[in-house]
Amino acid sequence: MTYKNCPTVLACSVEYQQVKPRSNEMAAQLNKIKSDDATKELIPAKVQGTKLAEFLNMPTLYTILAYMLRMDELDASMQEDLEFILSKSTYLIDMMLQVAM
Repeated sequence: MTYKNCPTVLACSVEYQQVKPRSNEMAAQLNKIKSDDATKELIPAKVQGTKLAEFLNMPTLYTILAYMLRMDELDASMQEDLEFILSKSTYLIDMMLQVAM
């Protein structure tokens, strides 16, 4: 596993399954993040038809990538989701490190 897979692993967490686009504007922002050149290499190329599709929450992944790449596209509702993601991420990353060691 390389460093670029860490956001994908984090986005598969059960804690983030409730994060969904709540408006058309939010969905449009997520599509903008998805199509950005900086995020293309960090998004898994093949998800459909794999085990990853069952667990991966794409809105969470796009929000994490936007935060990591310091994109300015986050509106108020996405900012709420980001704060929720960040509040759980410390615990989840700590658990991943404990399993890896």
